[in-house]
Amino acid sequence: MKTKIITFAAALVCITTNIVVSGGVKSSNASGIYALGDTLRRNLPAFRTIPEHTFAITTPEGTNVYVGAKTGAHYRPFTEKQAVHTVTADGKTTWYYNISGKHNYRVSKPGALTHTGVFTPGASATVLEFTVEQLALHNSKEIDRDVNNLNGRNVADIFLNINARGYLKLAAGETKQIVNLRNWQAIDSDINNYFIEPDYHYTILNESAAEYVVVTVSPGGLVTAVGAGTAIVLVTYDAMMCAHTTNVGSNGAAFFGALWPENTGVFVVSVDAPDPGITSNITVNENLNTSEYDKMALSAVDAELDVFYYPASDGGYDYTFTPTGVTSVTLAQPQLRETQGFVSLQYNGFSTDGVTANPDGSYTIRLVHGRNIVKLSSTVGAEYQVLNAKPVTYTVSNVTHPGAIPQSGDKVAVLFNTLYHPCNKQSGVYNMTAGIRYNSAETTFGLITGAGQYTFASKAQTLEATIPADHAGDEFVLTGGAIRVRGYGDHYGNHRNITLENGKAPNMDAAIRDAYFGALPDIHIKLSDDTGILHMADDKTRIYPNPFTDFITVEAVSEGTVTIYGLSGKNVLSTTVKPGINHINTTSLGKGVYVLKYGANAVKIVK
Repeated sequence: MKTKIITFAAALVCITTNIVVSGGVKSSNASGIYALGDTLRRNLPAFRTIPEHTFAITTPEGTNVYVGAKTGAHYRPFTEKQAVHTVTADGKTTWYYNISGKHNYRVSKPGALTHTGVFTPGASATVLEFTVEQLALHNSKEIDRDVNNLNGRNVADIFLNINARGYLKLAAGETKQIVNLRNWQAIDSDINNYFIEPDYHYTILNESAAEYVVVTVSPGGLVTAVGAGTAIVLVTYDAMMCAHTTNVGSNGAAFFGALWPENTGVFVVSVDAPDPGITSNITVNENLNTSEYDKMALSAVDAELDVFYYPASDGGYDYTFTPTGVTSVTLAQPQLRETQGFVSLQYNGFSTDGVTANPDGSYTIRLVHGRNIVKLSSTVGAEYQVLNAKPVTYTVSNVTHPGAIPQSGDKVAVLFNTLYHPCNKQSGVYNMTAGIRYNSAETTFGLITGAGQYTFASKAQTLEATIPADHAGDEFVLTGGAIRVRGYGDHYGNHRNITLENGKAPNMDAAIRDAYFGALPDIHIKLSDDTGILHMADDKTRIYPNPFTDFITVEAVSEGTVTIYGLSGKNVLSTTVKPGINHINTTSLGKGVYVLKYGANAVKIVK
């Protein structure tokens, strides 16, 4: 692939997070990051002719300063305000503004950490000052993976306004304006929803090694189709420091890290591409999502909202589908590479690595961590689909008998580390709660309350299920796993209809939306240890093997009576055991599930 990198600093639409700075010389120094300057240095000649103003911001010389105001609807570009005067002295520049009402600022410099915030000038001039040390507080590419930060909301993902496939078709000369959405969104409060976006960067990869240009992307995210061909566009964003009341408390400064590399925004764009006559049949949760009133893509996989989770030890998710009209299926798997201490997502092109063509006409593809790109080819052309996969770990515990190996009839808890909310809050679009769902169990949650709404990744990760009392076998399997999202907002996927011209008004009459997303791994719960030994709740008596055939062994610590009952409660066998190893003849019992009782303890056994 041919790589072309386009970067930019502080584009008009790409703003950052929020703070409230108020009062003439009142300190807003909650984390030692922001400092308000003196009233004005009136003894300097340059300050004696300063026009009337309400706000001033001082930065190191050579720094870019932007001041703007929100103009009605969410997502529309801010209205830039021009300084009425600037003064540069002693390596610093002070910018003066004569403004009123709520505004936002952005202080940026190539290679430095961008600082942003929301402020309202006070009755007397508000002065905000940034130092060289503050701009170097973090690296602009620094990543923060601790989901417990930002009050449990620290997720660095991205939404794009492409489509559910992540595949855009354009004619030569046609344009498409990208609307980038940071996810978790940087808002001043859950009600006000005054948010600022980070600095975005675009990388273009030509699918072939050709030197010609397929598309260009402007610093503001405008895609222009240039020549026939196919390209892949990667979208990333930088870290930013924001004064943010919602996430860190009153007037605190919040660090919003750079985009996690595996979450790099990815879409494919083809110019002047013919219709290949292909039906991909790439679906998920077909029996659960039955109305586009909720999930716009219905049973089709959504490139952003549907995530395929796999046990971390497996190394990937094996997804099988049966397309029609194809001659071949190839795959571009994402690769995370470290360069000069920073990790980025890259692709090495399409190949059959990770692709298996099955005899029945289906294909099985291995999805690895990040956004995988599937290419479906016919004799005429090709179609593309972006599929997202993430590893997850989990632990299983016995709720009914803590510390004991689960048995039929026990309630078990599955604790995941870590699942992510498919539709984190987006101002005017989504305000939903998420929970875990399997065929035999589902978490219970409200519409817009509880840990699953804003802190799903950090707090809402447990599913409880009860193993049926008549379950036979040495393991119980939870299947059909997905993440359910329910709450008030737009159709899932409607963030892609946001435009910079119209924005998105606050949705005060949002409907309830209910849908299921992605896939969770099957959970295999062993009902005996690897040797088939059952441990009774007293943790001293052992029963084995389980399942058993003609004999069952009881290792007892004292003399007592062992009684075996059928599931109906009928006593089918009773015998006395001595301390030590006792072999009990069970040839008289038919195949099935039984309860063995010894003293005050009982376990399920299977013949």
